[in-house]
Amino acid sequence: DSLAPGEEVLISMEVMPQVEGEIGNTARITFEAQASVRTICTKPQLLVEHSSDPKVLIGEDVIFNITISNPGSGDATGIILEEDVPRGLSHVAGSELELDVGTLRPGESRRLELVLKANEAGVTSNKLRVRGDANLLAEHTIQVEIIAPKLLVGLAGPRRRYLDRQVKYQVAFRNAGTAIAKNVELATYLSRGLKFVSTSGKGQYDSRDHAVYWSLDQLAPGQEGDVELIALPVATGEQKLRIEGTADLGLSHTFEHTTVVEAIKQGARRP
Repeated sequence: DSLAPGEEVLISMEVMPQVEGEIGNTARITFEAQASVRTICTKPQLLVEHSSDPKVLIGEDVIFNITISNPGSGDATGIILEEDVPRGLSHVAGSELELDVGTLRPGESRRLELVLKANEAGVTSNKLRVRGDANLLAEHTIQVEIIAPKLLVGLAGPRRRYLDRQVKYQVAFRNAGTAIAKNVELATYLSRGLKFVSTSGKGQYDSRDHAVYWSLDQLAPGQEGDVELIALPVATGEQKLRIEGTADLGLSHTFEHTTVVEAIKQGARRP
């Protein structure tokens, strides 16, 4: 049946010759041999995560810290990182970005950095996607709020006034944005038919520009205020005032107000 290594077996048999002459015998031994193989099946996986500051000032860089990992049991090959730049953000290379990551062994991870520019205020969602061979796919999405100041100016005062009667105006300003407005400058330009009398809020009158200027170091989100400006009409007709507001990050806003100055008729009562 079987032979162990080094073992011998003696087999005896008896035969009866049937013819005369030389008799030959042949002995043949056969056996079976077996071979086996074992195959290990592995499963690669992909995982991507990224993070950034939740709030970023408009005009500044948004830095995304990215981690790509393979928590599986086999090599993840042909990995590509994809980014479709959302509205509110931009990149010098365009709106569709790709990066060849290569191969990640089981348990291996790779850290990357993506820098985009914040150029529009609001909340935006950024999605990263990684794909690899064998239809591997992973995605991750986070939200980023881009904050920005918004400077608004205005001016309130009478629409009609008589000649040589002082006019009181209220120059108003407000930050309607979500970030601090820095180095705020206000200027009100008067028509030549209006003579400057006085102002509040540490305003400075410049006779060359025939304008009044105010300065603020900063204006918090939602903060508002006003200053008083008093002028004397010295000519009849439409007399315009133009207020301009500027601040850092290229902020600007203008507003115009017109006062019609009339002469007092002979015998009319002055208000």
